Amino acid sequence: MAPETYLEYGPGEVARAQWANAAAGPLMAAVVPASLIPFRQPLPRLASLSFADATSP
Repeated sequence: MAPETYLEYGPGEVARAQWANAAAGPLMAAVVPASLIPFRQPLPRLASLSFADATSP
């Protein structure tokens, strides 16, 4: 990326985007192994219902 292209951004916008990119790596590094943890019991009913409510149209 040419240095001139950074002139299109306002103050702090580039740093904010870089911090967001830096946070995405550890977040995915935590989510993927967490999704592989076997659960011995199903989620509590309240958690299941709140997730279903959040995803329904």
